[in-house]
Amino acid sequence: MRRAIRTALVFAFVALSGAALAQDGPQVAPIFDLGTAAGGTVSSAGLDGRPYAMFFGFTHCPDVCPTTFAELGLALAALGPAAKDFHVHFVTVDPDRDTPDVERAFLSAFDPRIVALTGPTADLAALADDYGVVARKVPLSDGSYTFEHTATIFLVDRDGIVADRVAYMDGSEVMAAKIGRLIGVE
Repeated sequence: MRRAIRTALVFAFVALSGAALAQDGPQVAPIFDLGTAAGGTVSSAGLDGRPYAMFFGFTHCPDVCPTTFAELGLALAALGPAAKDFHVHFVTVDPDRDTPDVERAFLSAFDPRIVALTGPTADLAALADDYGVVARKVPLSDGSYTFEHTATIFLVDRDGIVADRVAYMDGSEVMAAKIGRLIGVE
């Protein structure tokens, strides 16, 4: 039963990723000013001139989010020193459970360039909406819940334009190639 639920959720994540990938033309990256789980702040204005990535997910995700972060770690490692200043910003779709402490613990298993952004629930939801991210809370039979969510990595260029997207299951080689183009490594 758990395997069937997990399989159904994976297919739902992939389907939702396609919706975010279908946007036509360049998209200006949404403006934000949020805290980090480590206690700092990040604003889109402070990122001007630097490429970065955005990913929306949740720490209790059974497979899509950890797989994405593991693949991102491999992609960033493959790019070596050229990607030393590249950051991936993780925005939770589950702020009720994803406190800064939970986010820090979760992300400690992955590349340190993945930074959890935090803030008021309304601000996180508005940012997800501005990116076209879909997130839907799904109750489980044991009384807990999960989320179906867009599983896309948004790649933002130096000019603040969403220049590319990485879909779930693209793998680390595709991620590395797309991030490499974004940061000027071919």
